[in-house]
Amino acid sequence: MVGLHLCLIQCQDHHFHVLTDHYKDELHSKEFDHQVFLGVEEAQNFDKLTSENSKERLKVLIPEIDSNNDNLIDILELTNWIRTRQDKVIARGAEASFQLYDKNKDNKVSWDEIRSAKYGISDNSETAGILVVSQNVDLKEMKYDKEKYNHADTDGDLKLSLHEFKIWLHPESDPRMAEFLHQEALHKSDRNKDNLLEFKEYLGSNHDNIQEIEHTHDWLKEEKQKFDSYDKNNDGMLDLEEVRLYYVPVQFLNQLRNEARHLINKADKNQDQKLSVEEILDNSDIFVGSLPTTKHSSDEL
Repeated sequence: MVGLHLCLIQCQDHHFHVLTDHYKDELHSKEFDHQVFLGVEEAQNFDKLTSENSKERLKVLIPEIDSNNDNLIDILELTNWIRTRQDKVIARGAEASFQLYDKNKDNKVSWDEIRSAKYGISDNSETAGILVVSQNVDLKEMKYDKEKYNHADTDGDLKLSLHEFKIWLHPESDPRMAEFLHQEALHKSDRNKDNLLEFKEYLGSNHDNIQEIEHTHDWLKEEKQKFDSYDKNNDGMLDLEEVRLYYVPVQFLNQLRNEARHLINKADKNQDQKLSVEEILDNSDIFVGSLPTTKHSSDEL
């Protein structure tokens, strides 16, 4: 599913918000694909390598992806590989954020610590009855964060362990947080804050001329058809009830599978829906980056 892209790789200290920079001037940016395939940090490491070294490092990874050792990568193997990479991103991001929020170093994060760090509001001001809220504070988002916090506190001790904190950051990792996924999908995608998603918001796209693009790209036509099927009252918008029709916890896994399918389709020259070692290495720039090739003046003669 292309619509409502999840930020699998860039929001290490947030939940997977809509990825608005996935589709730039060129549709489906290579940088995004590299970060999905490798994880953010490893993708950055590859970007520092020469083209030859980058390809050699990629070759070493292929046996790790090929779980059944048949020298072919199918969609399940590639999906599992991507999920493993993204799980590491999530875990590292959650642990790093946990350390930042846990100000008193008791290995728990309280709501007061979150509110103080994220919104600049101390517990003392509320206790004294003089709660002062900056004009820059989004009260709606703070209320949502508190509700999500209460649901993530699965043991009811009014503090979040590292595991519970990860659930708070990434509710898609726990099926009990499904309703918050629905609400957050609407809240984070709804850029004009009218509690409805128009088609452009659903896509998470910054393109100005959607109508023109719609006639030139098949994927966008398909997404418009899906959008219309979710729009049960045919008002051209998706409300929360309609968002629930397609945005569920398994969307995280569906998204990973769709990214795997995208990578396979880009490199699968014989159209067998599997990738050989040769297909991967011949199209290494689809999966990994490298240093730009430097042309010398003698090369152009």
